[in-house]
Amino acid sequence: AAKWIAFDDAFRLGPDSPYLVQRYSLAVLYYALSASAPQDPLINTPEGETNLEVQEPWLDGESGECAWTGIVCDGDARVTEIHLGYVGLKGTLPPEIGALK
Repeated sequence: AAKWIAFDDAFRLGPDSPYLVQRYSLAVLYYALSASAPQDPLINTPEGETNLEVQEPWLDGESGECAWTGIVCDGDARVTEIHLGYVGLKGTLPPEIGALK
C-alpha cells in the first residue's frame, strides 16, 4: 500500500494532506482483503451482476477514494461508510482501518 501511494497513485498526496491517511488506510484494506480473491472484486465486476453499487475501481490512481466501489463519503470527502459485504472478500481487517475517522 505504501509503495502504491508513493509511486503509483497519480494523486501524489503530500505528507500534510488531510486525505493521505484515509487513502493509505483504504489501500491497506484493499491489499489485505483482495489478495486472496481469485478475481479481484474491487477491480472487476463479476459477469452478469447488475445489483452491485459499482462506481470506480479501487487503486486506479485516477479517481478519489470517495468514488471507489463501496465507499461512501460526506461532503468533506471523508469516508463515513464502507459497503463491501456483497463482493465476497475474505481476510482480516487490517488495523490501519482504525485510522479512518
